Amino acid sequence: MELREPAGGPPPGTVDTSVTEEREKTRMVKALVGRSRAFRLVYEQIERAAGSDVPVLLSGETGTGKDLAAQAIHEMSARRKGPFVTVHTAQLGKEQVEIELAGARAGSKPEARADRTGRFEEAHGGTIFLDEVGILDDKAQGVLLRVLETREIQRIGDSEPRRVDCRIIAATQHDLRAKVEAGDFREDLFYRLQVYTIAMPPLRERKEDIPRLARRFLHEQAEEGGSPERRALSPAALEVLKRYRWPGNIRELRTAIRAAGEAANDARVIEPEHLPEAVRRATPSLEAVTIPIGTTLEEAERTIIQRTVEATGGNKKEAAQVLGISRSALYAKLKRLDIEL
Repeated sequence: MELREPAGGPPPGTVDTSVTEEREKTRMVKALVGRSRAFRLVYEQIERAAGSDVPVLLSGETGTGKDLAAQAIHEMSARRKGPFVTVHTAQLGKEQVEIELAGARAGSKPEARADRTGRFEEAHGGTIFLDEVGILDDKAQGVLLRVLETREIQRIGDSEPRRVDCRIIAATQHDLRAKVEAGDFREDLFYRLQVYTIAMPPLRERKEDIPRLARRFLHEQAEEGGSPERRALSPAALEVLKRYRWPGNIRELRTAIRAAGEAANDARVIEPEHLPEAVRRATPSLEAVTIPIGTTLEEAERTIIQRTVEATGGNKKEAAQVLGISRSALYAKLKRLDIEL
């Protein structure tokens, strides 16, 4: 989805605040790239979330851009001028998490050799993003629940609580409901967090966005290297990229594009041989498609057609044969269902 400045302009001598705000929004969400239906739905949810102050839970596989979505929500919200604090819980030890979130007085814990300000306090007036909330232990879950319920934090070793005002955005690749049922995650915290949930789609469900994302990453690489010229991807290379299933999602695509850029040396066009071997050797497979009960006929048709075209590497003739329809009928369905492949 591309954000465009509105047509026309302000009266002479006035400031067009709508254009200024639109430019700011464009700058803040430039990393959110896509035109697929799946992307548009997520982007609309991000915009709605930015307009409120309720907790947001971002779910999805690793590498789907949950961190970018969190930052976009913050930067498009009324809290944009406040801090955006990220806590990567997976990188912290069990004893570190509670101190990191709540803070601590010097000597209250062996790890607290000096007074520590917690990340919730650091996020006061802004947003805190808790990456991988599903692995928090009982103590850390208790800290988070207290903030959600009372807007208070108590440093370890302190006798008095402190007021905090921050928007909470959490992310997880785990099924939190399953963790609740297994007794590994507090049910009351789960319901507090899932006030507004956004499911980030895996890249294999938005393959029509791969060319745009890949070009974005090539452009980033050129800018970082100080190169004034942009590299291009050959049609054959794009087909290889769309054929691969991307288990690591957008993060893996970015890594693959950067590796291809290095392998290409001074070549201005990225060819299939420049791509990582794991990507090149991927072959399309016609796998089973699961349609949940309650899915509309239109949604089911869209899913089946999109997955079939993807599995045949974008070969419309082959996809039409698999679906048992003519190629012209397939093109008509792609247009009617707004499928861009």
